[in-house]
Amino acid sequence: MKSQQSFLRIEMQSETALRNIYSPSHRVEIRQPDDRHATVECEMTNALDGRDFLLYYSLDPNEIATTLLTHRPETGKPGYFILLISPQVELNENQVQAKDLVLVLDTSGSMAGEKIEQAKAALRYCLQRLGERDRFGLVTFSSEARVFRSTLAGITEREDALWQVDKLEATGGTNINEALLAAHKLLRDSPAGRGMIIFLTDGLPSVGVQDEGQIRRNLQQANSNEVRLFSFGVGFDVNTKLLDGLGRDHHAFADYISPQENIEERVSTFYDKVRYPVMRNMEYEFRGTDVRLLSPRQLPDLFKGGQIILAGRYQQAGHASLILRGQAGEQRQTFQYEFDFPRREREREFVARLWATRRVGDLLEDIRLNGENAELKNEVISLAKEFRLVTPYTSYLVREEETLAGDAAALPGVFQQMERRWAAEPSREMLMKASSGAGAVAMSQSIREMKEAEVVAAPKQASVVVVKGRVMALNPDGVWIDTEFKPVLETVKIVFASNAYFTFLRLFPEAGDFCRLGQKVIFNWQGKFVEIGEKGEKQMDATKLRELMN
Repeated sequence: MKSQQSFLRIEMQSETALRNIYSPSHRVEIRQPDDRHATVECEMTNALDGRDFLLYYSLDPNEIATTLLTHRPETGKPGYFILLISPQVELNENQVQAKDLVLVLDTSGSMAGEKIEQAKAALRYCLQRLGERDRFGLVTFSSEARVFRSTLAGITEREDALWQVDKLEATGGTNINEALLAAHKLLRDSPAGRGMIIFLTDGLPSVGVQDEGQIRRNLQQANSNEVRLFSFGVGFDVNTKLLDGLGRDHHAFADYISPQENIEERVSTFYDKVRYPVMRNMEYEFRGTDVRLLSPRQLPDLFKGGQIILAGRYQQAGHASLILRGQAGEQRQTFQYEFDFPRREREREFVARLWATRRVGDLLEDIRLNGENAELKNEVISLAKEFRLVTPYTSYLVREEETLAGDAAALPGVFQQMERRWAAEPSREMLMKASSGAGAVAMSQSIREMKEAEVVAAPKQASVVVVKGRVMALNPDGVWIDTEFKPVLETVKIVFASNAYFTFLRLFPEAGDFCRLGQKVIFNWQGKFVEIGEKGEKQMDATKLRELMN
């Protein structure tokens, strides 16, 4: 059966600024021409994939807006939260910070042909879109590094730089250490956090310092002013541990461009996101509650049109203050926000799963870059089992359950992709140790997807799903049945959408996870089986229902 495509478009308008527009259920494209108008678009399959479409937004005129979403099903355990942070859409010239950008391009022999032409186009795209107050540098390298100017240049020298880019040819080896040290030297007088390096390479270090640990140490020593280093690995013959490690050391990230992808398109899309810095060197402090296990561990810089998602856990319920500090232009600014962290909050289960996904991504990156230890591995396995996440250590558990159930377990899309990536290799744990090759690139991308997860995709409509740890199977009659159910067992029967049905949900709201499966469901609730369907109780008050469930 072919999937049916559907398209959702939402037009939003408000007198007060629309902020922190966010969907945890679907990937959406958000366009905001100004603070009071927004368009949200989403392409879906099979009529929303059987999922509710969730969209959150706030009305907030502040310069930096924040939104807190929480989930705490059990009062005796720490709760979960995500914090959304976004800037104004309409910014004046003083609110957009100048940046110091150094472009570093690998021109070794392996870049010859279409790759070098696409890379040159990417450099031209960035140079042509510099701001009036921006400064730039250009470093090209093969066996040795070459700089366009010995100091940062202003946009009056842009045409000369474009001419230099046009003349570039691919030849020689790959001296990554020398090239990136040259880039840092250009940025040595740049204010803290203002410097940015965009680095493109398609190869392994082959000239000069080649040890990845030594290269990282050299650049950490050179990075005294908090330069951001964004690396793009082109193809599969790159050292992913080196590039990922450099991204972590420089509070940025590494991304990878497959041989089938266009270099210019990928780099230009990224550059558009970081073109207008709003606040850098951001720090936060919660007062009134104890937050822990935060992801990301350090806030990234905030850009025009961007949104930061901070996920974590909290212990203490009640009123709390958030102090947010950051560098805006030449000034250090401080903002304060007031929140209430609930003692109990059963709604928004996606908050917990989003936190768990990001936490596992952070742990996997720790293991991959620094080596495995039992404590980190055990935490990954524990979280993966609790939230049914596919990881290099637990995907085999999912596969065993699939075999027992006789069908594929329903997994969110990103994790299905990771399962396919990892299952194609002889050993997932070996890929955690691999530095280069298609498998290493896939592993790096999968871990980054988890670390930066924004959408918690609900399970697709499959014949077997897991709800609250119970395996539910869809039979030929369209009934979802707990696999441990036997017809001889006593069952509380309730008619779907009847008075009794809604009374049951009011008494036991968490049972809604089972009821959302469909109009015919047989599930275990608090030790007793409940059958939702066409036959059974229609009218029932809370007292009678409690008696039946006891």
